[in-house]
Amino acid sequence: MAPVPRSDAASRPSVAAATAVLLLHLGGAAATLTLLPQGFPLSDVHTWTNTVLPIVVALAITAALARSIATKSFGRPAAAIIAAIAGGWTAAAVAGKILFPVSVGWSQVGGFAALSFAFGSLAWRTMRRPLDALLAAGGGATVGAFVMAAQRAPEPRTRPLGGELATVETSEASPDHPQVTAVAIPCAGAHIAFEPLLTFQSRSPDRMWTVLAPPEAFGPRRKMTAFEAAPLGFRARYHDDGESSLVFEESAGAASIEAVSVLPAPVYSHLNSFAVLRFDFEASIAFSPTEPARFDIEQADYPYGRPIQLAVRDGAGTFRVLRASDGDKGPFEERARGTLGDGEPLAIELRYQTAGTERGCRVTFFDWSAQASTALSPTAGFGLPESSIQFFGDGRTSMVVLTLAETGPGAGWSSVGHAAGTYRNKVRVDPL
Repeated sequence: MAPVPRSDAASRPSVAAATAVLLLHLGGAAATLTLLPQGFPLSDVHTWTNTVLPIVVALAITAALARSIATKSFGRPAAAIIAAIAGGWTAAAVAGKILFPVSVGWSQVGGFAALSFAFGSLAWRTMRRPLDALLAAGGGATVGAFVMAAQRAPEPRTRPLGGELATVETSEASPDHPQVTAVAIPCAGAHIAFEPLLTFQSRSPDRMWTVLAPPEAFGPRRKMTAFEAAPLGFRARYHDDGESSLVFEESAGAASIEAVSVLPAPVYSHLNSFAVLRFDFEASIAFSPTEPARFDIEQADYPYGRPIQLAVRDGAGTFRVLRASDGDKGPFEERARGTLGDGEPLAIELRYQTAGTERGCRVTFFDWSAQASTALSPTAGFGLPESSIQFFGDGRTSMVVLTLAETGPGAGWSSVGHAAGTYRNKVRVDPL
């Protein structure tokens, strides 16, 4: 029978358990490289947490296990890694509870503590010198705290434009009154359901991943508080994550909309929208910075499958239309490029066929580029910013979704922030 790799101070069960822990963390490093987003610059923290650190861990564990097999003993390198793992889990538990007091509950801390105790016991049993174990645990603790801190969303990079909430002279809102949050805008004979209010679908109370947030952090929080009908439209006020108002007017086949939202405090979220257009006809789309290029609105899948298409603008004003590789994941293929200045209106043109004739409308967003974040997205990678314009269909409905800062494209549930302040969404719709 072949001898079991072990140190002089370690029992066979301890060595077997420690080997299993190393193999488990080797698999975790491989999963991190495969599942978490890549393609960040060297200066970005996600390069280190998603790429460099998993590679270093995988190489270190592989080398340590290979040495143990070659020497037929559970050597100091493998035992040191076990100690570092124990320190890393301990620091992650402490840092997680300090940085994310709501998202990281006591049950998670208890789980981390149990793992830390188990791994620490293994480290103590498999290392010949306790001082080596303590030094290795200290190094692991530094890494564990760093990785946990890297999950915290940075300060918001959106730029509230300012504005005033609309005044609603008469209040007709009641529990039985329809909660008007979308308007039907004309599109040369067809109609589009347009949602122009800043809307959050998921939130993080402490800047952590939204998947760990409590249930009350999910879903819109909007209730109409006042409504006033007008000959050509309406005016409405809402209570939501702050206060919002919506003014809609339609005349001669054209429409104008002004939505204003006031956030009294920053909101950190994974999914949200600045504006959404929904329609049930097949259409192509064009963007003013990349005209005359046109793109069919195609069906897309989530999280993997047929790729989504989207447009983004970086801090230098470069506007790009892209196609993902798999679902909403990168790398992203560039399909067109143009320039959109800071604060410059963005026009989106939709065209469709009816009775053999091409028709459509031009939707001009006056405030998107002035307020959208151009900071790098923590989930998309490959140079994509937090803001985007996604266009896709599901076989029944086509959608165009504008965002100022969110982490929908890519992998993960990291949150990003909307700064406190007043956001304006002024839009004009004209038939073609």
